[in-house]
Parts: sequence; structure tokens; C-alpha cells
Amino acid sequence: MGILEKFEEFEGEGAKRYDKAVGRLSSLLYWHAIRDLRRFGVRGKYLEAGCGPGILAVRVARELDAEVTAFDLSADMVEIAKERAIREGVSVDFRVGDVENDYFGEFDVVYSTFSLHHWSNPEKGLKNLWRMVKPGGVLYILDARKEEFVGHGLRFEEFKSLFIHLESAERVEIRKRFPMMVSAVAVKGV
Repeated sequence: MGILEKFEEFEGEGAKRYDKAVGRLSSLLYWHAIRDLRRFGVRGKYLEAGCGPGILAVRVARELDAEVTAFDLSADMVEIAKERAIREGVSVDFRVGDVENDYFGEFDVVYSTFSLHHWSNPEKGLKNLWRMVKPGGVLYILDARKEEFVGHGLRFEEFKSLFIHLESAERVEIRKRFPMMVSAVAVKGV
């Protein structure tokens, strides 16, 4: 088992290890996400898919003054996230959910960071998230990028192909990000 796999066990002790590892790196990992989400200037309801231990969801609720619902497939991660929100005095609606199948309503912003490369069917998951974006709303994905023999995640072209045919997309922007990341922003037509 490699170092990445050790931190990608998302249940039981693996969830606690992941929380500690990501907690130490969260400022670096989520810098782009917070900056991008702030730049959109969208107020209202946010949905985070694959929230893990809730670090970003809590920051978004506090720093962007957003009403946040966040979900993860791992019940253990959701429990850690709920404890974090209580400890930090922030209200976030954390739930157990499957990105490919569960529906949580419509949101002004739907986002996911460093989760897409874990989905068993990224195309199905992305289409499901897209249907939860309100008309005029934003879908934002930030993920790891694989380059040649280095990196973790999808190759840029694979990632890009997921977003090209989003139905009713008014605008789609896909970018390589430093270091070894990729992002996509899609605005749903009104």
C-alpha cells in the first residue's frame, strides 16, 4: 500500500488519518477554492460534494457567509465534519450521500474539491451535481491532475471532456492550475 492509499481509507481509523493529513495541508489545498468561490460573488445556498472531514464546508460557511449543505459517502467522515462544525461554532448541514445518485435540491453554487477522481463514474456524478445547480447558478470543481507519470487524478483531457457537453451551460471555463490541479466552472443558463 502506497502513501496515498494509506490516507485514502475513508472509514474508521482511515477517516481520522485523512482528517489529520488534510487538516495540515488545508490552507494550501483550499486556497484556490476559497479564492474562486469568493470571486463568483454568489450568495445563497451552497452544496459541497465529497466534503470529507468538512474543513472546506466550515470555511465556506464562515468566510463566505453561505448556507452550506455538504455530503460524503463515508459516514465516518460526516461524523468528523459534524464535530468540526460544532467545535468551530458554524452551522453546516452535513449528510451521508452518493454523488452519482442522491439529490439534495437546487443550489446557487454546487462545488467539489479533490473528490472527483475518487468517483466510480465521474460523468454520472457530474451530471447529477449539474441537475442540482439552479438556473443562473454555478458548478465549480477543483481536483488533482495527472501529468505523464506524476500526479494523482484525471489527465487534463479526461477532465475537460466531462464538462464540454453539459446541457444548458451558458459558460464553461476549464483551467490547468498550479501545482498539479485542474478546475472547471460552469454557469447554468437561466
